[in-house]
Amino acid sequence: MLNNLKKVTTISQAIEGTQLRKFEKAFGSKEATQLICQMIMTQAQYFNLVSTINIPQAFDLAEMILQEHPMLTVEDLVVMFREAKMMKDGYEKPYSRMDGRLIFSWLNTYIAARNEEIDRQYEKQKKDLHNQAYEAAGVLFTQAPALQALIDKQHAKQGESNGRRTMESDLQKVRIAMLSFSEDELKKLRKRYELYNLRGQYDQMIKDIEAEILNRVSKKIKKSVNS
Repeated sequence: MLNNLKKVTTISQAIEGTQLRKFEKAFGSKEATQLICQMIMTQAQYFNLVSTINIPQAFDLAEMILQEHPMLTVEDLVVMFREAKMMKDGYEKPYSRMDGRLIFSWLNTYIAARNEEIDRQYEKQKKDLHNQAYEAAGVLFTQAPALQALIDKQHAKQGESNGRRTMESDLQKVRIAMLSFSEDELKKLRKRYELYNLRGQYDQMIKDIEAEILNRVSKKIKKSVNS
């Protein structure tokens, strides 16, 4: 199994791997402990130290890792030991011996980097979702090409104490303009206001747009019945 795991070389890949607790549940505690023990002994052989860890000690360490870090993945351990071999930043070098203290030092270094990667992925996902929502609400209104700038201006004014009256005037302009919008354009307009509606300041505008959409649907139904 370890040969297949060598293909995993980055933290981002490792995060998506098989959690230790799930591996233990699927194959049993003995198999999970033996796998981790094998990783530790392989690492010890790589450094070829004067004083190194023996199998019983490695087994005890493997049990502790399984108990203390069940949410880590099997692949996390592979990447951690790989980075320790390469002496990447933060990984303590085993000068003459390899023991439990050293391995848990490596674990702490790896977990810190892993948490940073999770935070980075979360922020990227959040940004991507925001961009998708923004694009979905994007302004391709054939009847009112300046509408995006108008809505952005409203959003900027909402925090100004003296901008409320102007904002209401701008909202009224949008209400008039949207009468000439297609149903698809109205849906995009609604999504744009939903994107900006952080404190409920555009609740009424969203309701007005929804009412206009329903009005269009109602007209379609009546036309279909009459024909």
